[in-house]
Amino acid sequence: TVLCWGDNARGQLGTQAAPTSNIPLVFELPDTIPPDASPTLIAAAGDVTCIALSNGGVVCAGDNTYGLLGPDVPIGEDGIGYLPPELVCPPIAENPPTGP
Repeated sequence: TVLCWGDNARGQLGTQAAPTSNIPLVFELPDTIPPDASPTLIAAAGDVTCIALSNGGVVCAGDNTYGLLGPDVPIGEDGIGYLPPELVCPPIAENPPTGP
């Protein structure tokens, strides 16, 4: 379970329950994520909140003006979207190769 609070004008708390909340609200994870995928990391900035999942996928909520929420949310509409692992950039190698 992920709890969020603060400004929710664009749905960035992962719920449409309230425009602003000073008490924690449950972030409503989409039904499209696999049942074994659990939250591992949360990042919130401005009008978007993203949650990294244990399966390598990402859930983002809030402002979708530029299509940041993934293919399930039409560009320009606020909402909650799931990006499966195959749509997420691969992690940066800890020791990338150097030189020719």
